[in-house]
Amino acid sequence: MVPDNLVAQPDGYTSPMTTRERIHRLVDELPEHATDEALALISELAQADDGRLSEEEIAALEEADAAIAAGQVRPLSEARRDLGL
Repeated sequence: MVPDNLVAQPDGYTSPMTTRERIHRLVDELPEHATDEALALISELAQADDGRLSEEEIAALEEADAAIAAGQVRPLSEARRDLGL
């Protein structure tokens, strides 16, 4: 029997499992009632923000910068004062 942290190779040797292989093994061993929750968690991790901006986010920032440069934006404190807040 091969230990949990090793994977059998076709040549009869064993090698350390990669993290991805360990995750696959754990998923394969999940009881059926836990698969929906596991799918939700893994999906959330797969979509995690990597810190990079999307093209849409960059375009929105550029649009906001242009509005500021054109004087179309005013400070919140000024807007609050004008609204009597």
